[in-house]
Amino acid sequence: DVLEAHLEAGHGRFRGVRHLTTWDADPTLANPLSAVPRGLLLDPAYRAGVAQLAPLGLSYDAWLFFPQLPELFELAKANPETRIIVNHCGGVVRIASYADKRPEVFERWSASMRTLAQLPN
Repeated sequence: DVLEAHLEAGHGRFRGVRHLTTWDADPTLANPLSAVPRGLLLDPAYRAGVAQLAPLGLSYDAWLFFPQLPELFELAKANPETRIIVNHCGGVVRIASYADKRPEVFERWSASMRTLAQLPN
């Protein structure tokens, strides 16, 4: 009902839902105002919410950190009709505990993005 109300109120401008789902084991990267639980993208209730988007022609915008890209892959695979937008280039992090791991971060991010790109949505 809420999504349908947004669609009506938006007069064609409401196109999708963007949700901040950033989580990392390094607590210094967390924003206490937007903290989410670990594994949110794998949570059945969250997935049920995402599943409501495609039938309404809405997309899902994922704002996450690069270690979460495999979870996004699973979410996208479970919702093949939902268009997925990866915000902020997949959340490459090069600060805090990742500051001295640039090559490893890039390789992990790159592999995850290539895997995600194999899905049509």
